[in-house]
Amino acid sequence: MSGQEQKQFEFVSGSNDHHSVEQGKYGVIHNQGIISTVGLSLCIGVSIYSSYEKTAYLGHFDAESYTTGGAFDQMIKDARENIKQLGNIKIWLAVAYCYPKV
Repeated sequence: MSGQEQKQFEFVSGSNDHHSVEQGKYGVIHNQGIISTVGLSLCIGVSIYSSYEKTAYLGHFDAESYTTGGAFDQMIKDARENIKQLGNIKIWLAVAYCYPKV
């Protein structure tokens, strides 16, 4: 994985620490804590949460990396490898700006 196409952090703890995901990266928390991202603008936010394993993935991707791979594909691959109970996951997508119809 190259500079922008890598996991920003993986946090394993029982505390309530807060971690923010930068553009072009994704993060993972296990057990407890807060994970967030800001400033989506033209980017896409993707969250995957397993209630069974108490694991959350959050990615902040620009539209190009979302459609061509990179950090988005790596996050999905990482989640598929580490979340064993796929029936217990929730997935959210967020976009902050939509182009108006012309």
